[in-house]
Amino acid sequence: MRFYVLDDVVDPVSGEVLRVENAQIVERSGPAVAKCRNWCGYRGRPPAEVSDDACRTCRDLWIVSGDLKGSERYRIFEGVPRLAPSRVGCDARQGRTRSRTRESFGYEWEHFNRILREYPQEASNYFRIVADHLFEDAVVLDAGCGIGRWARQVANRGVRRLYAVDFSRAIDRAAAILTDQENTHCVQADVCQLPFRAATFDFVYCLGVLHHLAEPDEGMRDVTRVLRPQGALLVYLYYSLENRPRFFRWLLTVVSSIRRLTVRLPKPIMYGLAWVIALMAYWPLARLAAALERLGLGRFVGNLPLSHYRGCSVRLMAGDAFDRFATPIEWRYSRSAIRAWLARYGFEVKFSDATPYWVGLATRPPQS
Repeated sequence: MRFYVLDDVVDPVSGEVLRVENAQIVERSGPAVAKCRNWCGYRGRPPAEVSDDACRTCRDLWIVSGDLKGSERYRIFEGVPRLAPSRVGCDARQGRTRSRTRESFGYEWEHFNRILREYPQEASNYFRIVADHLFEDAVVLDAGCGIGRWARQVANRGVRRLYAVDFSRAIDRAAAILTDQENTHCVQADVCQLPFRAATFDFVYCLGVLHHLAEPDEGMRDVTRVLRPQGALLVYLYYSLENRPRFFRWLLTVVSSIRRLTVRLPKPIMYGLAWVIALMAYWPLARLAAALERLGLGRFVGNLPLSHYRGCSVRLMAGDAFDRFATPIEWRYSRSAIRAWLARYGFEVKFSDATPYWVGLATRPPQS
């Protein structure tokens, strides 16, 4: 962790500044950075009280471990600030669901922990509707980063600073994968209690996260809180198959019934079952779709379930099967429902018309 991260990061409960204590520090060359605007974490005082020469000192220092003192004490461990508060502000049932979700994603990304060859193309599919200028010199948030597969792509698009946030132990794998990205900082935190000042980010992306929350509005409220008024938000939410043939929705009903059982299985059993599902369901349908495409029958491919996996590895299919059948909560949205939901937060949304569905880029119209 760099000291200047505390220019953006605050206590997730109280919003107060955080002070570094008991720090183990090593020299680790970092990128040139502008003088902090809000809080000098190195000197523990407002930036106006710190000389420019003293300000330059912290860029080559790396905090390996220590504490961050705010309304409570948070750890810095293996260079990652752990800013998930002990009090999460929810009832016992929500707390159990949140804990199960955290455990599920932690297990998933410990076992599906490779950067796969498909990820650059998948990233292109998600970000195709994002104009290049939205990345240029932007402060960016990856809200629910997993192992950092999208952050690795975005960090190289001219962003000034990128925060990769996850509340599960996947953040440790993300930190390892992103270690060579000098403009990227990993933070362990909950998307419903983001430890950032209001209006910190120019661009936020939250892909495949909000639909797994017990209360998606909790996540949406905090994601929009940390976004600047004229910033952009890219979201991906599972779709309700409203643009698919009726038998797709019948299959979804069947799969959802099966999910009620699989989410209760021990994670090691579900891990093995995910490979079985990938080999017995995903792979045959994906290969059939690929064969139809080669035969010049591409017009039929879109009506074949799981056809978008054609050309994908079995490992990616197994990881997606685990995500689909192990995560405790899953919400699905129609395009119109997403538009209405984002409108409540003052956004207009532009949708991608290609898979995956639905990806939307939300922006607020200029004030007249």
